[in-house]
Formats: sequence, C-alpha cells, structure tokens
Amino acid sequence: MARGRLGGTKSKIRGKVGEDVYQMRRDPDGQLYQMVYSYTPNPANPNTEAQARARCIMGLIQRMWHWLPDIIKSAYADTPQGALSFQRFSHLNYSQVAADFDINFDGGNEFDWQDKRQMHAPAGPWYLTNGTLPPVTWDEAVFSLGWNNGLELAWNDLTSSQTYGDFLQCFSLQHGDTLILCLYRVDDPHHWGYVETFRFKPREEYAADLPWDYVDDEHVFVSDCPYRVTASQVWGENAFTLDIDTQDYPNRIKIACFAMFVVRPSEHGSLFSSSQFVWAQRNVSDGYRRTPPRDIWNSWFNG
Repeated sequence: MARGRLGGTKSKIRGKVGEDVYQMRRDPDGQLYQMVYSYTPNPANPNTEAQARARCIMGLIQRMWHWLPDIIKSAYADTPQGALSFQRFSHLNYSQVAADFDINFDGGNEFDWQDKRQMHAPAGPWYLTNGTLPPVTWDEAVFSLGWNNGLELAWNDLTSSQTYGDFLQCFSLQHGDTLILCLYRVDDPHHWGYVETFRFKPREEYAADLPWDYVDDEHVFVSDCPYRVTASQVWGENAFTLDIDTQDYPNRIKIACFAMFVVRPSEHGSLFSSSQFVWAQRNVSDGYRRTPPRDIWNSWFNG
C-alpha cells in the first residue's frame, strides 16, 4: 500500500499503487521529487548461468591483476603502459581460460580455479609478457616430487658449453640484463597460493669468455632468491643445468608453475622477452593440485 510521505491530501506518496511503484528522491539541491516506475511481479534471474560463467572467468583473470600488477602494467611492447596493459593481459588470456572452464569443467583443468570469495593466486599457463627479445627456452623443465620440491632446467646438445657466456646464452642473457623468475607456491598447512618474483643478474666479475672451470656454480647470478640456486655443466656433454632447490627452506612449501623473461635496458627504455607460465610437473598424485571449475561453480552461481 502507498503512504503519504509528508501528510495531508496533497502530499507525495511512496509505495505500490496497482502496477506502479512510487519512490522519493532528492535532487542535487536537496529538493524532494517523486519517481514512478512499473512493478515487475516476476523479475528475471539476475545471475543466469551465462552471467555467472562470465564473472567466474573474469574473476580468475582479475586475480592475476592483483598478484602481478607491476609486471602486467608494462608487459606488452605493443601496448601503452597502464590500464590498457591490463586489458591486453585479459584479451590474451580470456579464450584459454574460457576453454578450460568449458572443456575441463569436471577435471583435467589447466588453471587452478578459485572460489568467489578467495583471492589466492590462480596457477595456470598464463600468457604474461609480450616483448621483442628472444624468449627464454629450455630442453627440459621438471619439478621434483613432494613438498619442498625443486625446479631443474636443462639445455642439451649445445654447440659449445665451456664458458660463462655459453651459460648465459642458454637464457639469451648478456651482462647488464636481468632474468625475472615468477614462481607459483603454496604453503602447508593453509595451502594458500601466491606468486613469488625473483631477479637474477649476471655477475660482472665473470667475463663472458671465462672458462666454466673458474665459475662458482653456486653463485652464478646475483639474486634475491632465498632458495639454493646451482648451475652445472654436464661433463662429457655439451649441456647445462640450472637447479632451484627449496629443500633447506624452513617452511613446508610446494611449487609447480613458473615463467621466465629477460629485461634489458636500452636508450629507448627497457626491452623484454615474451613469456608464459609453464607447468613443470609430473602427472602424479602428490603434485600441485588444481581445483576444477566444478568445485567452485556454486560460489559463483548461487553465492
């Protein structure tokens, strides 16, 4: 039933009269005025499956905005820094995230899907940077099993593998460059996921032509990485390995997804390479568990 707002026969009313609804509003000067709109007895569901799906997909993408904003805002050589870079990140990743939702809804998913109320880092094969330098590549990449696992990268069948410069060339690095490593990690017992970012710079005291015999294989880079980093040449073969070992780290952790790219200063600003996160994980039960869309769907559709 409609009621008079101010009293008296000429007062404005508020409430429902027949199929019309009356409401009082104030204009910018503070004066009351009356609005009337039609009553809809059975409004459409504001959260259809299609709408919930779209929000779920964009929600996963926007979590990456939160975790790597300083990288994403300047990650694309063909896009101005700032807000447009975040749009570019979304455009690059939307189709593969949407396909993962549709094709792998019940399992076998490539992304670690998140509940609507969670803000954990969603691990997955995200396209991260799109630059002009050669990307970092390798022949083998694998994480060890269990907790406090480590990452091993290998480069095989090189034309030469005798100097510090040969080792840097595995990463397309040169003196003055910075190698950026992004790792997904979960800590026990909470299993909250987040992204760690570390920087590795070639040592200036090691000339490019320095024979590998004179390189300290546990100090091949200047780095802020808290884990044990060791490089080695495979004797008798033209091959190098890089090991990132978390066994001595005091927390119980698990890592399973990573990206690498190179940043190089120039007179026209920083140059960088393209990169994508990679799962370096054996298909076994004690690996980094990825939550399928099925497990978090209810929070987006009914939450």
